[in-house]
Amino acid sequence: MFHADLNLNWLAIIAAGAVYFVLGAVWYSPAVFGKKWMELVGMTEEKAKEGGQAGPLVGMFLLNLIAALALAALLAWSDTTGLTESLIFSLFIAIGFVITTELTHVLFEKTETELFMINAGYHVVGIVLMGLVIGAWS
Repeated sequence: MFHADLNLNWLAIIAAGAVYFVLGAVWYSPAVFGKKWMELVGMTEEKAKEGGQAGPLVGMFLLNLIAALALAALLAWSDTTGLTESLIFSLFIAIGFVITTELTHVLFEKTETELFMINAGYHVVGIVLMGLVIGAWS
């Protein structure tokens, strides 16, 4: 049953959002997938630096916090606790929503499969890591 009186761990939510953010910095770094991602989306170093980096980074962090809050609420509403349950639940969320949504870009926009793998992989790993962080504190 839906109940609005959730007892959310705000520190866990902030930590989960931060983990997702740091994962993005590593995932899209030149040492991991950054160079290939830039090539696939037609991004240049100059274009990436236009308008500065602060706005997109702040926006990304806020979006990661929203994702962490939503995942924490779903975990709480479903009475999911602990690492194992949180891992399984988060993986189902990631596969059920991220993979299916990202695949529509491949199907209709003819997006490169490699780009799908980079972007969807980041979100799947990020959601699972957030679930583990939240689950560890539940």
